[in-house]
Amino acid sequence: MAKRYPGASRQVSDGPDSDARPRPCSDGGTGPVERRELILGGRRYRLVPVEKPLECQAQDQPAQGAPAGLPPPARTSTGLLTARELQVVVLVAEGRVNKQVADTLRISEWTVSTHLRRIFAKLGVDTRAAMVSRCLPYGILVRNLGTGCDSLVTEVLDVRGNTVSSGRIAVPGSSAIDELVDFEDRAMPPRGWTAVTTPTGSGMTVANRAAGAHGGRRGMMARDVSTPETASRRAAIERTLPVGRSEWLGEGWFKPTRLDLGAGQGLYLLHFLSVAGAGVAAGVLRNGTTYRAGLAIGRPGAKHASTVSGVEITVDSWRKWSLRLRRLGTREATAILEVDGSEALRVGWDASVVRLDTFRAGIASAPLGTASRLLADEIRVASPDDR
Repeated sequence: MAKRYPGASRQVSDGPDSDARPRPCSDGGTGPVERRELILGGRRYRLVPVEKPLECQAQDQPAQGAPAGLPPPARTSTGLLTARELQVVVLVAEGRVNKQVADTLRISEWTVSTHLRRIFAKLGVDTRAAMVSRCLPYGILVRNLGTGCDSLVTEVLDVRGNTVSSGRIAVPGSSAIDELVDFEDRAMPPRGWTAVTTPTGSGMTVANRAAGAHGGRRGMMARDVSTPETASRRAAIERTLPVGRSEWLGEGWFKPTRLDLGAGQGLYLLHFLSVAGAGVAAGVLRNGTTYRAGLAIGRPGAKHASTVSGVEITVDSWRKWSLRLRRLGTREATAILEVDGSEALRVGWDASVVRLDTFRAGIASAPLGTASRLLADEIRVASPDDR
């Protein structure tokens, strides 16, 4: 019999050896109802994934032979889930039966059943639904709370009128920010920011210069002619971001005066990133014989995946770049790239385990073996007051 774990949008079947395919239930059926909404103060809110609890935080060892994009291993209160075991949990949570899990991980169905029995024992559960609920909980994204609201009580209703209420939940304080750097004060780095350059090699510089001005008298000049180097390069300014924000905007005027990129390589100008290595970046990508605006999105421990737009970028031309991030902390996050006020690209991705804590602008990231020079001005980072 199929069951749902609380707040999830997929169904899973009981028992480690069950291969019953999950089927959605209609509102008038006898099975569970597919609902992922919260009603609060007369408004509806969507239930969204949140960061994994302490029981399922990552270890360091990677899985061997696993497809890209699956999560790292987890630590539980009753033992350690290996990388492979947590991958099995995630695939089961997506509604896959044992054969589909086996095909995805390139292992046998018998091995999948063995993994599930071991996971059940470690977590102290006896159903697939309980296993998923233990490791992949869901939370609530609430917007537009009043400034005087320091706590709330949630009430979840299904279409049959069943109601479940929570205890009182504290609302974390996190003020909105909106900062514009115009470089007119000649300071480098700007107040509240840090200048960052590659720690290896030489030739990476970031400076306040009159030649970098777009609308005023001063701007930023970033230069990358680093040799030798052992890591990807940067010559930029960066700022620490407050936590708890679900949306961000980063923008600025940029004028590349030198681009020396190979096929498939990219020079990123705006970059939201985390200490875990995840991030979202907008920049110039080499596409055949032309340079085009594009996005790169990466998860912790995984290579950034790039997407190229149809907007061509030329050397010695000022363009305004804007990178908007929406619904962070959910599996339905969206990155929107705009060039000169027009949308160039929109990409969705799973940001449920991503916590962005830094914004970088300039030569935010450049690959090995390349050279570039860049002028930048009117750098802005902002987040709406979505409490």
